[in-house]
Amino acid sequence: MKRRCPLAAGVILLAALPAALCWAGQTGRLRVRCINQADRSALPGATVLIAQTSWVQVTDTEGTAHWNALTPGTYAIQCSLTGFGTVTVRDVEIRPDSETEVECRMSLRA
Repeated sequence: MKRRCPLAAGVILLAALPAALCWAGQTGRLRVRCINQADRSALPGATVLIAQTSWVQVTDTEGTAHWNALTPGTYAIQCSLTGFGTVTVRDVEIRPDSETEVECRMSLRA
């Protein structure tokens, strides 16, 4: 016969709560979508760099790159892809406990 102890489970959850609260509000999220300026189609395979950091990602099949734990602050985002001009979006503000969305509209090089 199994014995269950709901009190022990409650104590464990209460013990973990302060640790969870300490991390709340410490980071923000960023979602960057790279699109073709001419037809607004997604650009998979674009390189997205957060300029003041060494954080780089390549966009997925929907032209999107995600960061989930960025220190709040103001950043510049640089998007590049072969055949397209590099785009820099400045003054991107990351706020705690929120997601910032950036759209990089990229044009074909002449």
